[in-house]
Amino acid sequence: MLVVAGGYHTPTSPIDELGVPMDAWLAGQRPGVREIQISYCGGYFYNCEPRQFDRHMDPQQPVRLHQQDGELVLDLPWASEVVVPHRPQQYPPTGEPR
Repeated sequence: MLVVAGGYHTPTSPIDELGVPMDAWLAGQRPGVREIQISYCGGYFYNCEPRQFDRHMDPQQPVRLHQQDGELVLDLPWASEVVVPHRPQQYPPTGEPR
């Protein structure tokens, strides 16, 4: 099973200032759960307002899962923001250059 969530939800251990993230609860119920960090290499996201990742990889590069310093890392060449309930349109609007 794969569960995808924002960065503060995926650590498998408690975060002092934020409490117990979702993945820590899952790890307690399902031993062997692993956290995978996503390296967003370009694209758009929404965090209180539309934002853009600094591009540091060609969007045509393949998605790559690898181990770095003992952690699993997923290189994601391009991301697009999720549609949020109070803002149904994707950024930038369809038809505009990215």
